[in-house]
Amino acid sequence: MKGKSWKALAIMLLPALALLAYTPLGLDAEDNTCFRPGFLQQHANVVPVWLAGAKPSYVIVDPYDGSVEEPWTLEDLAMLRDGGCRVIAYLNVGCAETWRGYWREEWNTQLPEWIGPENPDWPGEYYVKFWREEWQEILLGELDEIISMGFDGVHLDNVDVCEFWRENGVSDADKRMITLVETISTHAKSRNPEFVVIANLGGAMELILSKRFLSAVDAVKREDVWYSDDVPIPPEENAETLELFRHAKRSGKLVFVLDYLWTPSHVEDFYEKCGRESFLGYAAPSNELNRLPESLPIYRSPCILDLDDGRIVVWSYRGPANRQPSLFEVYVGLLQPETGAISVIHSFNEDGRNLEPVSAAYNGETGLILVAWESRAGTNARSAHVEACLLRVKSQGVQVLKEISIPAQPSQQHTPSVAPLGDGFLIAYAGKTESGDTNIYA
Repeated sequence: MKGKSWKALAIMLLPALALLAYTPLGLDAEDNTCFRPGFLQQHANVVPVWLAGAKPSYVIVDPYDGSVEEPWTLEDLAMLRDGGCRVIAYLNVGCAETWRGYWREEWNTQLPEWIGPENPDWPGEYYVKFWREEWQEILLGELDEIISMGFDGVHLDNVDVCEFWRENGVSDADKRMITLVETISTHAKSRNPEFVVIANLGGAMELILSKRFLSAVDAVKREDVWYSDDVPIPPEENAETLELFRHAKRSGKLVFVLDYLWTPSHVEDFYEKCGRESFLGYAAPSNELNRLPESLPIYRSPCILDLDDGRIVVWSYRGPANRQPSLFEVYVGLLQPETGAISVIHSFNEDGRNLEPVSAAYNGETGLILVAWESRAGTNARSAHVEACLLRVKSQGVQVLKEISIPAQPSQQHTPSVAPLGDGFLIAYAGKTESGDTNIYA
């Protein structure tokens, strides 16, 4: 099928597929909203298509760590925006980071006077005298690059570094931070009036009481509000934080909450609390922000097969189902040409570890369909093997002719791809051996 036809068909299919993605076969969509985040944040191991498949309203990412640790591209940003997402770039305003492009080689032996001690919690990050012109020139240069790359906003991290400097003799550190945030916001919005500025406050929640500060930002954020490392925070310890966040809400600002937790009952409780407060929440499974939670609803782009008498759509869903944290299913649907609607005619159930797309092919000589996917069923989430199913589409549904499971040799098999070959099919996949070598098998 030509590129334009694919694009036109994809545009027609997306609304129906998005609905199916959140309503797996036989499941109640309303009963699964307890696992749906208000935003996502991931700084490493990013796969843009996975983020796009989750359809978040906002996603916060490192601008220089997109696909395969390369800077984000306009194509990747557009893919997320097509789902209604605003893509926000991370910017550390309170610490200089040794791995950034602005870090100079000579600083490894002699730090400039405006760079302070290393952050004991994050090796490679150094507190900076953020009010200094040298640092602000660096920040505005980074900000210009972020805007030029096409991001929709910026996430200002380590705003609470003002607490460190106040404790070390800079009595007006809070006012200096407010001035910096104003400078960043004014500069960004002069180039893009719709540019979103989010401030991660940490221990500097009292900045919310400043009218100048609230006028400069579109949203405020904090981590560890209700949970910290999957442990509930006592109500008396977050009462003041919640009151300040409510003040920000009344002032017309968005509120982002990121807690680190993974127990399903805790995740459900967290999102229910966010919902009651009208906060945007994200239950992150890792303090490193290097992976997505298994409870995240994700659908993968469809395989579209042209049959003699119609079109078949094959896609996958990974996410919550019936208030359980994760489910992985592969769907086969029949496209109704008159209405553009899709009716599900078969599904394959798996566990919830897989994120990879399915592959499908139609053999016109035999009238058969082969569907293949990467399976992570079982107790070992790192072990993967290829499973497939041979189908014949009939007027009333699908006839399963044969289920295929390729023995796990090598120990890890990934990303299968199928194609018709003569009167049969070819399955190719990447295999990773125990020694770490990767080969292609067919």
